[in-house]
Amino acid sequence: MRVTTLGMMVALCACGGHTVELGSPGSAGVPVQCTDAGGQPVVLASGQGHPIALAADSTTIYWTNNGVSEVGNPEFESVPDPAAGSVLSVSLCGGTVVTVAPAQTGASSIALSSTTLFWSDGGSIVSAPLAGGAPTTLASNQNGVSAIAVDSSNLYWAATTGPNAMGRSVTGAIAKVPLAGGTPTTLASTSGSGIALDADYVYFTNESEDGGVYKVPIGGGETTTLASTPAGSGFSWIAVDEANVYWSAYTSRTGTLMRVAKAGGTPVTLVSVDSYLGPQSLAVNEGNIYWLDTGQAPYMGTVMKMPVTGGTPVTVVSGQPAGMGLAVDSTNIYWTNLTALGQGTIMKFTPK
Repeated sequence: MRVTTLGMMVALCACGGHTVELGSPGSAGVPVQCTDAGGQPVVLASGQGHPIALAADSTTIYWTNNGVSEVGNPEFESVPDPAAGSVLSVSLCGGTVVTVAPAQTGASSIALSSTTLFWSDGGSIVSAPLAGGAPTTLASNQNGVSAIAVDSSNLYWAATTGPNAMGRSVTGAIAKVPLAGGTPTTLASTSGSGIALDADYVYFTNESEDGGVYKVPIGGGETTTLASTPAGSGFSWIAVDEANVYWSAYTSRTGTLMRVAKAGGTPVTLVSVDSYLGPQSLAVNEGNIYWLDTGQAPYMGTVMKMPVTGGTPVTVVSGQPAGMGLAVDSTNIYWTNLTALGQGTIMKFTPK
């Protein structure tokens, strides 16, 4: 895949043993009309260095590359190299990969407004105009940022520092900073691993010994517990819709997808999975919840969905190696795959 800092092109993508012709991008704000037939995975970008997180608008998919070294790992077949991180984009139809920001050490979480792209970069929260321009640091000295979210006024993040993935005893913060820049405000002095917003609250998961699912008012105030962590488990990904909060919980290589009302109540188990770290990268869209199920070693996972009200999970796409990031729009599902030595691909499937 050719990489440049300007322009797009029409491309041919070899997918599933045959060739799919990809369309060209539309103008800003107008959904692109791709010519791929649907019903099969499409590679939008290949040769990416440990892609982590995704965000999409009506024309473009954006993602973070966390970077990868050339030294193999017996279990995951990759060793992250955060110094090689970057932020990139490509048309929803595929084409030339655009480098939004190179040399973004430890680039991971990503979020999108109508005009601006945001990401976490090591210990910083960074933004860049979608129309092009130099990145701006909104907040620095923010170690352990694990997830970010944006509304019309502020950028929010969850941060975790300490030993965890099941080592527990972690610290961190739920915080925000104005989109125009300024002094960060701490909303909750506790570790956070996932974050989601509505007009009134910030919802987050926490993986410490007393972890669980919580909400705190966007303007600050008392933190409310929505669900507590069962002994020996961890909470990670989170998503919300108009009525409910959804999250994934995991124990040792098994996991569950859970739901609770925003107002509180008894948590409901939607599905249990035999999967390393449980359901990952949750997204709620038009009455369905989507997630990545990485399975067990060798981590050939699946893209899954089910109604938010419960029911039988549906396999959308199978045979996907170690997916990490997921995004859903009105038509498509997008996700990242990790292949040998941490090289990854940006994928699309239509219809969602």
